[in-house]
Amino acid sequence: MERIDKETLEAWLDEPDVFILDLRAPQAWAASQTKIKHAHRFDPLQPVETWSQGLPKDKKLVAY
Repeated sequence: MERIDKETLEAWLDEPDVFILDLRAPQAWAASQTKIKHAHRFDPLQPVETWSQGLPKDKKLVAY
């Protein structure tokens, strides 16, 4: 796993080979004024196995 900076993420936002996971806690997500477009929301409080099965294996995964 590697970290990327804001500029890299911004450059990747419209790339078809990038899958963005929003893993913020439900309360943090609901309270947030900022949401990344095209991000797929998953509840990190649920077991990883319940939401990770459908993750694409042919794309770069970006989690935040």
